[in-house]
Amino acid sequence: MVSQVEKNQISGLEDLWGYRANIFVCEGCDWSFVIPQNISPQRCPHCFQRNLSPIDSIAEDTLNYLKPPELILPFALSDTQLSKSVSEFSSGIPFPPPDLKYQNLASRMKRIFLPYWLVDTDVNGKWEVEAGYDYQVVSHQEQYDDNRSGWRTNEIKENRIRWEQRLGRLAKSYHNVPAPALEEERELTGKIGHYDMGSATQYSAEGVNQTFVRLPNSSPSDAWPQAIPTIQSQVAEDCCRAAQANHYRNFRWSPDFQNLNWTLLLRPIYSTYYFDEWYFLTNSFLYGPLRTK
Repeated sequence: MVSQVEKNQISGLEDLWGYRANIFVCEGCDWSFVIPQNISPQRCPHCFQRNLSPIDSIAEDTLNYLKPPELILPFALSDTQLSKSVSEFSSGIPFPPPDLKYQNLASRMKRIFLPYWLVDTDVNGKWEVEAGYDYQVVSHQEQYDDNRSGWRTNEIKENRIRWEQRLGRLAKSYHNVPAPALEEERELTGKIGHYDMGSATQYSAEGVNQTFVRLPNSSPSDAWPQAIPTIQSQVAEDCCRAAQANHYRNFRWSPDFQNLNWTLLLRPIYSTYYFDEWYFLTNSFLYGPLRTK
């Protein structure tokens, strides 16, 4: 039985995301999407194997997935750049099947946003580190030179690091620390590459118009262990600066994390498909330089 909270969550999706939308799932690849109501989805834009099915209810542990995103990486390719990428891909495969043509890839293309978790947290605790300070040692070396009649002295400068123990206490907030929102994140990164997070902008409903938004399938609690190393690295850098050191090693800490706040970052991909000579459906992801699935 669907609880009243779950019903309200779906009916109130417009309040959360800023536009009228529905949730669909592909029973083939199990990808779920938030889709604007003005789009009539048919084939899944990920696997293109099956039609999408509407979801009338959602499990209680996925309610957090419907939080509106905080940041969005816009689709940055111009029509000319996209046409060039698709053309280069379709013409760059030796002995291409008849269906692999630019016109086919372009007409079937879909735009998808992939989610990534962002977490804010307050960090308190003790830290200890070996702080390294650059210094220079000047020595002299005697060298005999037949062409210059005898011995001469050369000055040699060596750069060295002096290591000293430093410790202290930390109380600082860290914002928008990234963590995977998809179980298949590593596989996807290998196909589509990394993104320039510096171009992210504030989320707006207009930015996801006519776009399929993939819902996370990894919860914040599952993603949290993968966010901790990034936080630790940022803390270590801050402690190094606090110690006015040039380098650090053997960083140790005893952190206490408080006030965790989770939001989403949306990353764009283009997806299309073609049939090979055996009429097997082949999917291709495009973003920037074209990468094939």
